[in-house]
Amino acid sequence: MRRAHRVDDNQAAIVSAYRLAGYSVQSLAQVGGGVPDLLVGICGINLLVEVKDGAKSKSRRKLTSDQVEWHKKWRGAVLVVESPEDAIKQAAEYVRLALSRQTLVVAIQRIANITAECGRLLHDEAAQRREGE
Repeated sequence: MRRAHRVDDNQAAIVSAYRLAGYSVQSLAQVGGGVPDLLVGICGINLLVEVKDGAKSKSRRKLTSDQVEWHKKWRGAVLVVESPEDAIKQAAEYVRLALSRQTLVVAIQRIANITAECGRLLHDEAAQRREGE
């Protein structure tokens, strides 16, 4: 039997903070099965966010067994946040790192392309010299 998913008391405040900061937000609370509470996106980057209420005792903020299992199997990013400030801070840091990686990948691709082009030019130049001998 499937239980109704409870939404943490601070989830509305966290959703509002994300939206005020320019993020798009989709609730996934109805999915259940350990799936995080929110899908959050900005700058072409999507994040899954599990909301825990930072006002509750540490034992009441623990991930459920379904959540632990789901997080272990998921191969993407999942943030666990406890307040609007925490949510924005973690998401901004993740996005910053992701964009830095994207920039680095683009730079590496450009260097590889330039290196390949230089190799072709050197090869062509050497071939022309041999033909001229």
